Amino acid sequence: MKSALFFVILFSFVLVSCSPGTITNNYYTGHNGLVISFVDDAPPDEVVEGFPAYLAVEVQNLGAYTIDVSNPGLLSVVTDQFYLQHDKATLPDGSENVFLLGKSLGYPTGEKQIYNLGLLRPKKYGPIVAPETQISVNLCYPYKTYLAEQVCVDLSAGDPNDDRVQVCEPTPLSLSGGQGAPVGIVSVDSLHLPYTYVNENVPSQDPVYDEHGNLVGTTDEYTTTPIALIMPVFRFTIKNFGNGMAINASGEATCQDTIAYTPYWNTFDIVAHLGKTRLVCSPDAVRFIDDTATISCFVPPEAVVSGKSNYYDLLSVELEYRYFESVAKKVRIVDLTDREYVPDGTPIFDDPAHGDPRVCNYYEERTNDNQCISKCEFCNRFPNTYFCPQRTNPGTTYVCTTSTTYNECLAGQSAKTCAFNFCPEGSYCVQQ
Repeated sequence: MKSALFFVILFSFVLVSCSPGTITNNYYTGHNGLVISFVDDAPPDEVVEGFPAYLAVEVQNLGAYTIDVSNPGLLSVVTDQFYLQHDKATLPDGSENVFLLGKSLGYPTGEKQIYNLGLLRPKKYGPIVAPETQISVNLCYPYKTYLAEQVCVDLSAGDPNDDRVQVCEPTPLSLSGGQGAPVGIVSVDSLHLPYTYVNENVPSQDPVYDEHGNLVGTTDEYTTTPIALIMPVFRFTIKNFGNGMAINASGEATCQDTIAYTPYWNTFDIVAHLGKTRLVCSPDAVRFIDDTATISCFVPPEAVVSGKSNYYDLLSVELEYRYFESVAKKVRIVDLTDREYVPDGTPIFDDPAHGDPRVCNYYEERTNDNQCISKCEFCNRFPNTYFCPQRTNPGTTYVCTTSTTYNECLAGQSAKTCAFNFCPEGSYCVQQ
């Protein structure tokens, strides 16, 4: 009997544990939008004059807003053309469109993509040995911040003598967790101001009796009572949490248009509603000062609220802007014919007997016997070297191959199955 009871309890526990539940995830949290970084070795820290280097970045949408084909983001490349030319032929428009899904059930951490930005062609002028130059990749993208919070509308403000217990009282909102965007609302304060008073005729409805004391009706007399019309006012404090700058969306203007027009910098648009009523916000375009902005929005005069009892309503806010940020990297340019420059000060000899020193190619590494071999082969011999990718299986090897395409290698780089700049131009180091 006890055994049967035990199995009944166990079975019931399993049913309860396996029953479907409701999974709720709030993706509108955090302080990030798009996050950009250079792909490893694209470009490498050191490039060789006359040898092209690949340029690629990884972009992930860590926010809640989706950037789609109807309003894409834009990647562009900036180099010092004196030292580093961006090959426009490998990126025909000089820029790359960005489309990335925001955080959702399908992409809990947001969509991530690697973008190939073409080739860099290093060149060096003058006697400077191993000059350094900077490459920057700019990212401009449209974004929106959404907020929806329940607030208390205080109608008792119109009658200071009203001591009735109300269903709610207005309190400040603290929103430190963000709304899944680089621009976030951090606090909301409210005021409920008597806008004006109107007279309301209230029937007295006093009972009327006949001569026998029977109730025959009520009086038709009215008394005039002043009723306050309340104007709710909301004050928003907004911060720029990202590493870039908000730019006014300005209708149909593109990223190039808005970046070039400096009055748009550090500004954004706001649209707010209380219930179905659109609020009037001042100023129309909000401007950041030291990454912080404040703005007040109020119910328009034609929609002021009357009544005596407080009530809850939905406060919804939408901030619209374009966001601009940049990542930069310094690279050193090496001239293979410059005998004065050697990475660690030791000459390289292909043929020590003839004393023919040379610097190893950008894709090569020097062995202990002063021979230059490809980094791909070097990692086969010395797999624990700091720059060598970790093998997925102990028995695998790396080989230089021309059968792998650039995009295939780009896709395999994060999985450590392919490496750039480890082989001569046109080939890639692939794990087999």
